[in-house]
Amino acid sequence: MKNLVLVFAMLFATMFYAQKNQQEVAREATKVGNYTVGLNTSGLGFSTVKDGPTTVNVGLTFGGFLAQNFALVGQVGYDSFHYDNVNMNDWTYGAGVKYYVGSVVPLQVDWKGSTGSTGSTGSTVQPSASFVSTQIGYAWFPFRNISVEPTLRYEMSTNRSDYPNALKGMVSVNAFF
Repeated sequence: MKNLVLVFAMLFATMFYAQKNQQEVAREATKVGNYTVGLNTSGLGFSTVKDGPTTVNVGLTFGGFLAQNFALVGQVGYDSFHYDNVNMNDWTYGAGVKYYVGSVVPLQVDWKGSTGSTGSTGSTVQPSASFVSTQIGYAWFPFRNISVEPTLRYEMSTNRSDYPNALKGMVSVNAFF
């Protein structure tokens, strides 16, 4: 029984120290004057069905902290969809604001536009669109200036009724300097 109590006490102390250390590292990373660059994905879909759909969505985010935990961010991305004879490619771009609640819970509001999807022959398959998006996540700092951020993102189409609103899961890896 004493050993079990000792194990739980050590586990609790380790978790408390790790959380305290996370807060200190996160506070340092999100201070005024710092910059961040991140690579993210909002979906990698590879079908197990022969000749099934394949989707890839990757993006690059960059930003600067104007106040503690508050950054202006910009983003560029690439979306690709392949199924049967349909091949669509789309570039995205956007800007927004990001606030880290408690230095570890990133909240973001942004606007994103797209160039429109082009097919394999170069013809336009989907015209351009724009979205207003919100997202929330958790910033885990495995290293002093590197965070891994699993995130939920909700995108609302602002100019096209044929683009549905979307809830997406994302994972970002960010560097702070």
